Amino acid sequence: MGIICSQCHRQMPQGMRFCGYCGSRLGDPPLILEARQRSQIRHVTVLFADLAGYTAAASRLDSEALYELVQQYTDLLSREVYKYEGVIDKMTGDGIMALFGAPVSYENNTERAVRAALDMQANFALWRQKVQQSLGIDLNLRIGLHCGPVIVGEIGSNLLMDYTAIGETVNLAYRLEEIAEPGCIYTSAEIVHQTRALFEYEKLPDVTLKGFERPIACYRLLGLKPSSATSRVREGLHAPLVGRHKELASLLQLADAIQSAQKGKLILICGEAGIGKSRLLQELKTRLAKAKIRYIEGASLTYRRSVPYWIFTDLLRHRLNLPSKGTPPEISRSLRYALRAVAPQSAAELLPYVEYLFSLPTSDSSYPTLVQGLEGAQFRRRMLTAIRLLLYPHHPNQPRIWILEDLQWADEASLSILEAIVADLPQTPLLILAATRNENIPPLQKFLHTAQQAGSCVVERIELRSLTSEESYAMLASLADIRRFPPKLVQSILDHANGIPLFLEEILRMLLDEGALVHTPHGLQLHRAIDSEALGVPINLQGLVQARFDRLTSLQRTALQCASIIGHHFSGEILQEVLKAVLPVDEQDLRKALQELIEREFILATPDHPQGEFAFRHLIISEAVYNTLLKKERSRLHALVGTALESRYSDRLNEVVELLARHFSWGNRPEKAIQYLILAAQKALAGSLYEQAQKHYEHALALLPGLEKAHQQALEIHLGLGEVYQTLGDEKAAQAQYLAALDRLSQIAPSEGQELRNALLQKLRKLSVLDPA
Repeated sequence: MGIICSQCHRQMPQGMRFCGYCGSRLGDPPLILEARQRSQIRHVTVLFADLAGYTAAASRLDSEALYELVQQYTDLLSREVYKYEGVIDKMTGDGIMALFGAPVSYENNTERAVRAALDMQANFALWRQKVQQSLGIDLNLRIGLHCGPVIVGEIGSNLLMDYTAIGETVNLAYRLEEIAEPGCIYTSAEIVHQTRALFEYEKLPDVTLKGFERPIACYRLLGLKPSSATSRVREGLHAPLVGRHKELASLLQLADAIQSAQKGKLILICGEAGIGKSRLLQELKTRLAKAKIRYIEGASLTYRRSVPYWIFTDLLRHRLNLPSKGTPPEISRSLRYALRAVAPQSAAELLPYVEYLFSLPTSDSSYPTLVQGLEGAQFRRRMLTAIRLLLYPHHPNQPRIWILEDLQWADEASLSILEAIVADLPQTPLLILAATRNENIPPLQKFLHTAQQAGSCVVERIELRSLTSEESYAMLASLADIRRFPPKLVQSILDHANGIPLFLEEILRMLLDEGALVHTPHGLQLHRAIDSEALGVPINLQGLVQARFDRLTSLQRTALQCASIIGHHFSGEILQEVLKAVLPVDEQDLRKALQELIEREFILATPDHPQGEFAFRHLIISEAVYNTLLKKERSRLHALVGTALESRYSDRLNEVVELLARHFSWGNRPEKAIQYLILAAQKALAGSLYEQAQKHYEHALALLPGLEKAHQQALEIHLGLGEVYQTLGDEKAAQAQYLAALDRLSQIAPSEGQELRNALLQKLRKLSVLDPA
């Protein structure tokens, strides 16, 4: 007896999980997609299959026989698509288009699509023989596969019709199917890269395809490898530290030695995202706390790279125990007391520079005039003096260890100060532990190159490697009661993890989310059978996050998407303000959704963090969620975030001008973006950060064409850029900006602004653009 679909009432064979006609999940409530999910950017695998010989068959068979033939053929293909939990996007009469990864994503979408294609060919070969014997017609099947980003959108009300995909990915899969030899499966290089550990491929000559300017690499799928070893992985569910004991022992030894040392050291902890840098540092902090060894910590954030000296602002907050929600007077008072304690004679002179770090109003009325007369290097020297006084260990009970996370996102001003601090280490008992990815970011690479010139006695690099097979097994055993797991399942998990701790953790979390595993006092245990062969290979962390993301409620998904727009850290207040314009939700429902997201380990509670009481568990999670949004939707949400920030910080906008400029710029609000870019540039100039001011002004200049009659703002930009270029020694560029400012001035008020006009003419004469006469 087969299974009756509750939606279309057709009978399906036992073992099918989806209806081959309408796409509804068999045995479960129908999947209804919310409006917020109607348009997304997804990474999917697209499969096209086409019946070779159909035209000849159509000429020989009557309509009823042809219909029955096509029905059998499409049923055969549909079963394989739904068996691997893909969906049929289109039926084309003699072919199908199937998607793997939308509307529901899995950690191994590409593997599933390839397995479906192989099973299609195998089952089609049997059906082909029957057709030859019964009808005397020879048919064949050709298939094309490609994976990549697409835009998917809802067009119906069930899985069959919910989504259609558009984009170059779809076109390439179709063109590969078109050129495939009958009986063959042709794939792109992207399919091969993601599944070559599992399947055998034959490289074919590159092909020129319609709609593509360059030749396309093409492969023929040959079949499964005899031994399907895979490669990939991830970190912990509260697992004990595994495979990092040597590195931990080294760090603990350094931490102990620095307490009585006269010289310092910089330790760079390097490795790819997910390799376990943060986990190692977390274990170190736990050990330091038990040993009562003091340390301070700071983190760089990708969306804070435009904020100068951010990493030192973070270190100072930790060092001085500044309240996360302290008022400007409270913070200024704390800074004043701290400076007086270490440098009573120079406290008043240095306080304005430290206030600048925290975007506080200056306590010294002469500070703006003083700063205008300083060169950038002079300003940085005074900032460095204040940082040395407040953060260097001047007494035995002061912390001698700095822990810096995600150094790859540090702003240039912070890296510049850090370079000077590294130069101090031979005479300063300070241990700096900095975790960083090996990113090809010019400021980071420049810092690393300069730092390593100090020599191995000052700078040491620790490269974290992937876990060995034994270490991965130990980590899995610490999280799950694998004595009750089938050996094939254990090996499949380890193969899929391949030594990256983050991947191992995410695979287990996904199985938990699916209900396949449950928590017990003895660790994770099986709740239902898991097909080890279908466990899959995580395409990348984006796919893993997307697969978990799809299993959330509409509110949870929307909240995460809005939070990803705000940034890695976010406040519930700003999030609720943005959500009001997207999805009706009250504060209680939002708090409940956020608590569930904490429990599902998408986000963390960070109640004392100055940027907000919540944070994504990993930056990559926030980036993966952000990438699901269409550009149009991102733009709308960035504008909403900018408006919410503007309202919340209305009495202290200077603290967030860089963020406001970013959100309004990405939110396609050029008038607001230009306003805050000018303010951000002026703030950078106040700190003698000329290169940063230049970037802000140039960004504003690029947005000017989007505004009509913005003469006053254009004048400010041209004047500011002219001053920056002149300071940096680019006289030709300065001349161009001053001349543009003159032109704008004449458009604003041809008969007014004579004083400014005269000042501009004087600048141009000095630059020898105008004849003195």
